[in-house]
Amino acid sequence: MRQAVLLALLLLALVWPNPAEAQARSNSREVKEAKVLFEEGMKLSQESRWAEALDAFEKAYQLNPLPVIKYNIAFNLRALGRYVEARRRLTSLIQETEHLKPSLKPALREDIHNLYEEVRSKVVTLQILLDPPDAELQIDGNPILLDDRGQVELDPGKHVFVLKKEGYETTSVSRTLTSSDKELKLVAPRSETRTVEVIRSVTQPETPLYRRFWFWTATGAAVLGGAVVIYLVTRPAGAPPRDLPPPATVDRIVPTVLRF
Repeated sequence: MRQAVLLALLLLALVWPNPAEAQARSNSREVKEAKVLFEEGMKLSQESRWAEALDAFEKAYQLNPLPVIKYNIAFNLRALGRYVEARRRLTSLIQETEHLKPSLKPALREDIHNLYEEVRSKVVTLQILLDPPDAELQIDGNPILLDDRGQVELDPGKHVFVLKKEGYETTSVSRTLTSSDKELKLVAPRSETRTVEVIRSVTQPETPLYRRFWFWTATGAAVLGGAVVIYLVTRPAGAPPRDLPPPATVDRIVPTVLRF
């Protein structure tokens, strides 16, 4: 890989517009910035800092869309394991440069095709069979539409497949794919229909205390008992028997004078 990076550095001298060919653009701020970014990207690639190098190349390509920059973008995508995107960039590059005037240098054209073949061999072309066939498919959290043949292209490595459809249980399957994987069947079982009986308890309004039978029975008994007690306590004492002498004469001896 390091040899490929060094080769790309040599290609820079071959394809970057030289002063004689691009005198009109030599003072362009965008071209100067693109060249600085390209050189930065090449330095980062030599240090295997692929993500940072990719960012530098992307910015350089936006300022000055040269084939060599696009080639290095694909090269770094390949180093990051993003084979699907790398192949897409290389396919576009081949189509754009097929009738380019002036044509690409033979060395660069050969490198582009060699990198394309390497990347193409890594891409996983997977035939996915869905059950039910109209279920929603997500791969790694992203909704996916299969092509007319029911296929999808993926990078090798671990992927999570999720199948969703109303009336079916959501199914999640994890697979680690290689370029040798060709087919995957995903099945979502039907959801079980269950009848749930809901019993609602109806709470009767509480009867007020004064409307309860036992309340008035106890109250009546209490009142009657109280009246009896009051009567017994407050009634007058009974009069003495009539045949008893008055209290004042009891135990008194009255002398009797007998007259003849």
